Amino acid sequence: MALESWFLYIPLAFFISATPGPVMMFALSNGAIYGTGKALSGIAGTSSGNMLLMLLSASGLGALLQTSEKLLPAIQWLGAAYLIYLGYRIAYTPATRHVAVGGSSKALQIFSRGFLVAASNPKGIVFFGALFPQFIEPDQSLPMQLMLLAFVFLLIDGLWQLLYATGGNTLSNWLRDPARTGLINKISGGMLAGSGILLAIETGATL
Repeated sequence: MALESWFLYIPLAFFISATPGPVMMFALSNGAIYGTGKALSGIAGTSSGNMLLMLLSASGLGALLQTSEKLLPAIQWLGAAYLIYLGYRIAYTPATRHVAVGGSSKALQIFSRGFLVAASNPKGIVFFGALFPQFIEPDQSLPMQLMLLAFVFLLIDGLWQLLYATGGNTLSNWLRDPARTGLINKISGGMLAGSGILLAIETGATL
């Protein structure tokens, strides 16, 4: 890839990733509830979910979703419902730090929730399908370029998630009182559920 393309792509990925969407709100919630260490499992999960969307996009599914009148909205409704459900669960987590949603703090459960948060947004397939081709050099190796673009995006996105998780953890440490921690859970869960509601509203508006 041309150096000029990287100068455009990296800032673009930086600002896109910084947007406080469902993935970032999930990282913030994990940082506040579990601490930064356990939040890393969620970051690995959301990164894996985004990687799946990238692979599906590269396989041509993005074009199918973009032209389908029923498939994309159906998946969007499911994704929105999951985000609202997860936000509700986080909001009503017992007001004690490091107690996981549903009563377990196993890294695998946090990972799987992160994977679903990212993978439940089918717009990511269309997004990556629209973003990556803008920076592809037709006379260069396509698989290698896609791998580099995906790696850089996931790296930047992961760093932003870590920043959000650290912020959530710092806020939770500052509010050590269980009642205040419960308030943080409700705010974090409310923001995540709010992302789902916004997604549902946007989906309904496009029908």
